[in-house]
Amino acid sequence: MGASKEDILSENEALNTSTNDSSESSKTNVGEIDFIEESKKYRFSAQKKHFKMHIVIGVMFVIFFCFRLTEKNASIEIENWITLGLLFFGQFFDMHYARRKYNESGFLLRAIKIFNMAAAAAFTASFKNDGIIVMCGLSCYILMVIEYLECIEITTSEVKERVAVTSGVLLAATYVIAFLFAGVKFSLVEFVILMVIIALSMYAIVSQVYNHIDQYVSYINKLNQKNTKLGELNENLDDQSRKIKDVVELLGVQKIELSKAYETISLHSAEMELNNEILNIISEQRDMVKFVKQVTETVSYGVEGVVACGLFIDGIMNSPVFPLVNACIVRDKDKSIKREFLANANEILDEAHHFDTTYKVDVGTFPALYQCLLNASVKALMRVQVQIEGNMCGVLIVGAKDDKFFTDETKNFYYNIATQIGIGINNANLYVTMENLATKDGLTGIYNRRHFNKLFNDYVTDAMDKKLPISAALFDIDKFKNVNDTYGHSFGDLVIVTVSHIADEVVREHGGILGRYGGEEFMMAFLNMTSEELLPIVTEIHERIKSTELDHNGETVKVNVSIGVTDYPNLCSNLADLLNHADWAMYYSKQHGRGRITVDSEEVLKEVVM
Repeated sequence: MGASKEDILSENEALNTSTNDSSESSKTNVGEIDFIEESKKYRFSAQKKHFKMHIVIGVMFVIFFCFRLTEKNASIEIENWITLGLLFFGQFFDMHYARRKYNESGFLLRAIKIFNMAAAAAFTASFKNDGIIVMCGLSCYILMVIEYLECIEITTSEVKERVAVTSGVLLAATYVIAFLFAGVKFSLVEFVILMVIIALSMYAIVSQVYNHIDQYVSYINKLNQKNTKLGELNENLDDQSRKIKDVVELLGVQKIELSKAYETISLHSAEMELNNEILNIISEQRDMVKFVKQVTETVSYGVEGVVACGLFIDGIMNSPVFPLVNACIVRDKDKSIKREFLANANEILDEAHHFDTTYKVDVGTFPALYQCLLNASVKALMRVQVQIEGNMCGVLIVGAKDDKFFTDETKNFYYNIATQIGIGINNANLYVTMENLATKDGLTGIYNRRHFNKLFNDYVTDAMDKKLPISAALFDIDKFKNVNDTYGHSFGDLVIVTVSHIADEVVREHGGILGRYGGEEFMMAFLNMTSEELLPIVTEIHERIKSTELDHNGETVKVNVSIGVTDYPNLCSNLADLLNHADWAMYYSKQHGRGRITVDSEEVLKEVVM
């Protein structure tokens, strides 16, 4: 690369230090000529210079005011004295605070200017019957407006100058209109005094304008003096910028390399974390439906860039214990994409059975079964066979939003994930198989007598604790010995399996338990259900068994069952005798013609037991 990391950092630090020094110097120079600070100093120095003008104008106003009142023999009302006092009170404080610094009296001075405007307006209104004094008061108000504009920062100096000139013109126009058109009469002395006041006022306005011009000229001169130094500083900054640019380019190359390394490390880290999560699922989860769902969620959200994931397990290839189990996640608001994806499960599994390799990767264009994923921003698709001992039992599907997502490393990673999923399915299969050997009847797949009794005892406990009813039914295949003797034991096994499957389907649908109680005897139980509620269920089982036709070498064979029904506490007051009552009711059915349903009663007990 040409330079070590330490050399680059050292040079960069030196350049930064030099740049910071230059920046501080630049900030200091600019601060020396800051126009806002200059304006603050100027504004109040100007106030100090012309506050004497306030005194002269004020004295002239007093002389004129006294002469006017004396000459006209006018009487002064109380409101005239009050407004005159307010005007002189405001002028006194105006001159007092004008000689202080801005940070000491800026706010007070602006407030006094506003007070003076109000006082001048009030003074004018109180002498509304004397046109000359009204005119003087109006001129005072205009002067106060000009003074206030000099003390605020909400406008530019250019606007202030225009307002000052405009105000001066208005002041002069006020007098001209009053003299020429208002018919106001005044003496020679009054005229002289008014002309002096006008002249002094115009002088104050014009001096303010020229002071602003001088201020701008001074400010521009100072800026020009600094331009030379700033130019030299800019040349130095250009040299430093070129050096910094070279360093930045070098750092940029290293940053790109580090970014690629970081992405690789992040991907490996995410893959390791995902791998560990799947191992935890394999070791802990034995329920196939939950296993498939958890694995699908983990694969979908485990690595950034995956936007769709599906895991389809073939129940026929896996084990007769498991049905077809599917799960998928599509990160798209359109739920129809997920529904269509799941609807193709059988076709997807069938296609995967005919892979010539263990996995396939498609980029840009997908087979017809996966066209729906294009609407979910899937650009690349990988399908991996899930195998157990070399036989396919399912397929893992991963969809990514980047068409370059599946590198050689990524393909191997998901291939290994599919291998682990196969191990997990095999473990769950073995676990369920072992569990079934302990709890299920080997021929029918329903609960054996030992496990049924365990579940029934749990029902009894809940019924006692929660005071719930229990209903039970026992049924037996009629003349089963004749079936074995006539058609053979293999056909007899088929009859037992058929009857058990019909009963199991109906019992599961209504939330009960079913077990093989003996050779051709079966027992069912329902918690929180009475015999009246159980009777329609038993009737459905009875009718379906009667209507079932079995074929034996072209001969149609039908079977029937005898059923006994009871419940606790309506028909049987002792939970320990509940199964016996069901047995007695079933026996009653057999004694009275078979192929019927008998509900437990006193009549049954008298005939069977007594």
